[in-house]
Amino acid sequence: MPPVPPARHLLRAKDLVDSRYADPLTVADLARAARLSPAHFSREFRRAFGVSPHAYLLTRRLERAAALLRATD
Repeated sequence: MPPVPPARHLLRAKDLVDSRYADPLTVADLARAARLSPAHFSREFRRAFGVSPHAYLLTRRLERAAALLRATD
């Protein structure tokens, strides 16, 4: 069975993480951006992207931290 392409509302939440990863974001904030309940949002996000919303946010933060370590003295 091929993976289901992410819906626009999930991409909206993913874009929010990508642009505001340094802000204190919660799953409830992301669910609100996607216009879904937090539980339904978490299930759909994991199904579409293969990771939980929280794990995706942590990954973005770690990637940014690594980039800063490489680019600074």
